[in-house]
Amino acid sequence: MGRNPKSFTAEIKLGDEVGRGLAVFSTLNTVDLDHDVTLPGAFGSQKAKLAQAHRWDAPNIGMAEIREVGNEALADMKFYLDMPEAQSWYSALKNNFENGVPQEFSYGFTVLDSSFGEFDGQQVRFLKDLKVLEISPVMRGAGIDTRLLDMKSEQMTLEQQFEYVEASLAEAAIFLDREKALAALRGKEGRVLSRANRTRLGSMSGRLQELMTEAGKLRADIDTLLRETDPDSADPEKTANLFAQYQRTLARIGGHIV
Repeated sequence: MGRNPKSFTAEIKLGDEVGRGLAVFSTLNTVDLDHDVTLPGAFGSQKAKLAQAHRWDAPNIGMAEIREVGNEALADMKFYLDMPEAQSWYSALKNNFENGVPQEFSYGFTVLDSSFGEFDGQQVRFLKDLKVLEISPVMRGAGIDTRLLDMKSEQMTLEQQFEYVEASLAEAAIFLDREKALAALRGKEGRVLSRANRTRLGSMSGRLQELMTEAGKLRADIDTLLRETDPDSADPEKTANLFAQYQRTLARIGGHIV
């Protein structure tokens, strides 16, 4: 099994504290420029190093926690800002975004399971199981239709957290309404789902179940916080502990419901 670099344009969302970002580094069920199709479940949940443009001879500048959400593979990145090199890379990514400069990412990996076949009329390699060794910011990648959205340099305020959650809930409601309409239309026309779309839908269903569990915990945290924070009787220390619990739960699902 060889080690391969694969490049994708990054989408970085809502870092929750200094030195953090969230990148979409792979789009699943899509033919990339290397004629590979990465299937849902190929990444799963794993950790990898954050490298300097595939420089395996240099110290890594951070780490990434990898997971799949819908049709995307995400990397929760943490830069080691006590290292000068990490500070430089972090500053470059942030400034690229602020100046409208596209930023791409690449990753080195080992193929654990794959096969060859046809997809959308093309002969491709299906990547079924991958071990990601490192993720790197690079100049040019092989990704399709990915982009840089945001990269935060400081912790979100409480007001920003509320605004973000409110906007995410509104987007989720719009998504559900659209899917209901599409399902009704398909049923009326007697159309069936393709194998690829069934796979995608199954992956979405599993992730939605995970989000529902986390959302239930978040709602319980909010209800407790509301009950215990009456301004006339609240215990400051208890309030701080409850709010910290709320933030920990929010951090587990923040940015994942879009």
